[in-house]
Amino acid sequence: MYSGSSRNDNRPNPDGTVNSYCTTCGEFVSRTTVRMRVQCELCRRAETGEPLTPEMIELYRQSKEPVSSSIRMLVLPDVPGKEEKKFRFSSMAGTLLEAVGIKRKKAKELPSQKASKAQRRGRIFEGVELGNISQVDDKLKGDK
Repeated sequence: MYSGSSRNDNRPNPDGTVNSYCTTCGEFVSRTTVRMRVQCELCRRAETGEPLTPEMIELYRQSKEPVSSSIRMLVLPDVPGKEEKKFRFSSMAGTLLEAVGIKRKKAKELPSQKASKAQRRGRIFEGVELGNISQVDDKLKGDK
């Protein structure tokens, strides 16, 4: 029930993956979705008698480092063709309202939408002036 080492923890991570540790040295190897017994590359090469150089060991250690350490060195080039707009508080409020969903972006009307609006029929009683309900009642009583 209780483990002697906190490193060999078999609980799943919040994203559903499981940490895999080397069965020989206990070093972290990878995160997998399936529980399995693994052996790190250094231990495997040491058991088979393959030579281990310091450069290879350093490269192996660097490959296991989290990706976030190498992101700091990432430099993104500027996007060509993107014009800089003058900052205004009203433009910031507009984008905030669009993000919340209160204000909708004005979409350009397609030619097919324009054509379909032109072909629509009007309402049934669009040209008829009925007046108020008492006048309608009087007209209906007079026709009988």
